[in-house]
Amino acid sequence: NNNNNNDNDLANISALQRASPVERARLSMVEWKNYLANPIVAVMTSMAEGQSDSQRGSMISSSWSASSSGSEVMNSMQRCVRRSRPRITDRDGWCAGLAARCFYWSRLRSDGCKALQRSEECGGPEPQFLEDGTPIPAKYWGISRAQISNLFEQAKKDPAWDDNDTAYDFVSKFVKPLTAGTGRGLALNMNKALPLEVNLMISHAWCENIGDFFSDVLQHMAKHEVAYICFLANYQGTREEIKRQLGNDINTSPFTQVIRNPHCLRLLVVPNDALRGKGLYSRLWCDLEIKVAADEGLPIHIPTRNSDDYLLGNPRVSSMNARCGSRTDRPPNEDELLIRKGIEEMPPKTARSLTFEVCIVTMCAAFAPGLFVQCCMRSVFGWTLGLALGIFVGMGASFAVSRLCRPNLRNGYQVLDSVIDGAAKGWYHHRRVRPAQDIFSYLLFGGSLAVVDFLVRWNRDGFDCATIGIVEGLSAGVCLWPIARINHFGPWTGVYIMRPKTRRLVGLFLAACAGVSALFSYHYWNVIFGTHRTSTQAIGRGMTVGWLFGLLCLSAFCRKLWHSVNLAFMFTVALYDSGSERGAFHEIFLLLLGFGAVQNRGEWEVGTRLLLCCMQVGSISLLFYVGGKNPQNLLPMLQKSQCEVEDAYVFG
Repeated sequence: NNNNNNDNDLANISALQRASPVERARLSMVEWKNYLANPIVAVMTSMAEGQSDSQRGSMISSSWSASSSGSEVMNSMQRCVRRSRPRITDRDGWCAGLAARCFYWSRLRSDGCKALQRSEECGGPEPQFLEDGTPIPAKYWGISRAQISNLFEQAKKDPAWDDNDTAYDFVSKFVKPLTAGTGRGLALNMNKALPLEVNLMISHAWCENIGDFFSDVLQHMAKHEVAYICFLANYQGTREEIKRQLGNDINTSPFTQVIRNPHCLRLLVVPNDALRGKGLYSRLWCDLEIKVAADEGLPIHIPTRNSDDYLLGNPRVSSMNARCGSRTDRPPNEDELLIRKGIEEMPPKTARSLTFEVCIVTMCAAFAPGLFVQCCMRSVFGWTLGLALGIFVGMGASFAVSRLCRPNLRNGYQVLDSVIDGAAKGWYHHRRVRPAQDIFSYLLFGGSLAVVDFLVRWNRDGFDCATIGIVEGLSAGVCLWPIARINHFGPWTGVYIMRPKTRRLVGLFLAACAGVSALFSYHYWNVIFGTHRTSTQAIGRGMTVGWLFGLLCLSAFCRKLWHSVNLAFMFTVALYDSGSERGAFHEIFLLLLGFGAVQNRGEWEVGTRLLLCCMQVGSISLLFYVGGKNPQNLLPMLQKSQCEVEDAYVFG
């Protein structure tokens, strides 16, 4: 039966390959779902069709060399593309490689089906199609650094190459001949066997010198990164074909889809000499890209040509005067009207506004437990409910500030100009926290630890002690989460780590700091400070202090002055609070995180920074005072009286 089903699937795939592009685009969603029901068959078919993985590389169609100048050079380019295409390898074994390919293709095809459905039902951007009819959405139109390098080197050998060419010339000489009639951009045509998911968005203008552009990209792009470059990713067809790719809503355009994809890690801005004096952000599409990147908290890197001459012009001109294209004498087109509407109705989120949203959430979470215990329920369970209520209220207030008040209080173009200035000064170099997305993902991670701790304690000590496990689990999640997501703590460290290997090493360093501090606290804390901590308390607080010390070392090593000073203050307060008998450690730690994110902003004047310091010290002092009183001291009291654990019981 399985063999018969496989034969039927292979027959269906052959039928799809014989169909015309128009017929494949008209396939119903029911047929697509039936086709996607068995992704393993599709992967096995692709493995059986060709030969090995390297031979099944991303081969460019024969029409490339037939319709372009310098056919021998184009054939050489095709061979280089095959060799340079990144692929999912089976270095961990054939089964692991097959499982990875199956999962990747399953997710890719599922995303493609959704994109095709949105395109047919809502007029959204149309995906590109592989030869077998598989729809590929914009976030998979990536091209690797090695492919860009080979494309650049081979194009320079072509007789049609001119050192003075712009991106417009490169598209007409190379991109259009290589992709004519395929309906796919050059990037997807080079990766038909395995479309690459984008993790780097490149913002630029087409009037640039193409040689300088490729040189800048290769200089500032890491080997593991996969870039979205619009003239290589989008199909350069007729005006109507391009319009279908962009869709009828700028918020769902390919550019927006790529930047909002969680796998996209940063925005690389490449200014050029052709727009010196006018500024790169006299181009409205570039304004849209940096606006969406600011909203999503992505690191924005402008490594070269980051003065006003190259960004906002000299004399300085606001982004309000930007246009789509170089012809300013023409009336605004549809794209320009849509982009302006998006900027005016919802101004960009600055790094400062995102840190204030984090501060709102942490302040509500810090003060709500004590108030709830005092007013409603004097128990550890009441404290836990208060914490949950505080997080919920804080996220609601954060949403109200960002979605309801922001459009009415600020001019979108002025905010966008400040974002561009801040990016040029390096204030947007690291990743920013997005409360709506990041706090939710942390709660999933920390909540899983809290559930495990809760169940273990409930089975052994009863319900009252089990609720403490929720608090301890969430606290452990704070320490363990940045080990895997170190870039999420950019507002506190000021550091963005590009290379995955370096991120793993830093994660191991943080884990070592937290582990050593936890073991030291477990064995010696009560002896040194004369406290009466339980083993779980000692381990948890020691882990937190060690984790802060690791972040401090990272920030100091990268020479981030303000971030290092702020982390040193957080470390000192946490160390002092750990050695005291007061019961507000978790609340004070939340306040330190919230105010720490705000304090580190580089744009603050001295007076504003002093005011924030006074507010932070005042809030912490209030919690220290309240922590010595009875309501919020319930947690350590119950831990001492009812939930004392044996020293051998380390992790709940």
